[in-house]
Amino acid sequence: MGFNYARGGRIATKDSTYDLYGLDLLVEKGRFLWKSEVFTTNEELGKNRFAYYTQPAWRLSSKFILFYRYDFLDKGQHLGDSIENVIGLNYQPYSNIRLRGTVTHHHFKSNTVLDSANSLIYQLSATLSF
Repeated sequence: MGFNYARGGRIATKDSTYDLYGLDLLVEKGRFLWKSEVFTTNEELGKNRFAYYTQPAWRLSSKFILFYRYDFLDKGQHLGDSIENVIGLNYQPYSNIRLRGTVTHHHFKSNTVLDSANSLIYQLSATLSF
């Protein structure tokens, strides 16, 4: 479990500061993993932002992990919310190499005259840690 705090400024808005508060959690029980994080901001100017994700996963073997991830973002600008649903598979042949394949459905819900939008994204990636 972790707690986060940050203070910063927005470049686009002169002399605008914000405070960010967050909480993250990782649970590992046998083959089951669950990661979640939530954060909110307290904006000096503008609307506060809010986001979270939750990601349950199942360790299929010592090298394969199947996961699902739900992401929610409210940018606080009355423009709408962003939601992502991701299903993926990690393959870790060595401790410092991770190969990942994901399918992401992204939904943007508009609160303005703009239309809402959807996208479907297929992604392959590789990570080398050293």
